[in-house]
Amino acid sequence: MLLGLIFLALSFGEMRECEEVLSAQTFRVSELGAGIYLVKFKTSREMNHSLLRFSEHQENIFFRGKIFSLQEYKAWYRKQPFGGGKFSYYSDWVGHNLKMSSFDPFIQGSFKNLTLREKRLIQFIRKLPANAYLIVNAEDSEGGVIEHELAHALFAVDPVYRRAATKILESINVYPAYKWLKENIYHPSVFVDETQAYLMESSVDPKGSEEVFGRQNISVAASKLKRLFQRRIRELGIRVKT
Repeated sequence: MLLGLIFLALSFGEMRECEEVLSAQTFRVSELGAGIYLVKFKTSREMNHSLLRFSEHQENIFFRGKIFSLQEYKAWYRKQPFGGGKFSYYSDWVGHNLKMSSFDPFIQGSFKNLTLREKRLIQFIRKLPANAYLIVNAEDSEGGVIEHELAHALFAVDPVYRRAATKILESINVYPAYKWLKENIYHPSVFVDETQAYLMESSVDPKGSEEVFGRQNISVAASKLKRLFQRRIRELGIRVKT
């Protein structure tokens, strides 16, 4: 009865979303250590429905730092060369990483008409420490996603890892990666971070690695970064979960 009364106050679109959200499995959260939290959704589609505006406000080449509606984003995304005129975001992305400040404009009310998924995530965010860092994946995410997103987290929270990883990048030609990142709608402010994260997972996805880095030999740099990653994980007491 109560559920029916709530639906009477909603539009058809809101009712459909409410039904989806209420029927979806609640995401699971694990504290990994060093202020890093893993948020795992049941499906990538549910994850991307929830994270789109938070993530794109943080690192999108056009929308970073801007206030935008879902309708505006969808219209823009359809015009991108890789989209073929379709809005495929919800199936395109397999993981996310976010610092707490990325949620501030949403919590402070700068973004209007928050979806039920966005509201649900904000309710959780409010309970976390101010210095928390989120990595996000789904049960159907591809292999290597956890390592990729955790490399982002280390780059953000660990100065030792950040300095050493940046030094390792100096040994390879990063410009093919920068070109690829620009074509895939990343903002230039995250190029260094994204490059080290893709280098970290290169051993898991060699074919994807060539797409990002070209045909240059990155094996030595990748091995160095992998060892650095594993060492800092141990030293910081981070508990890696898949």
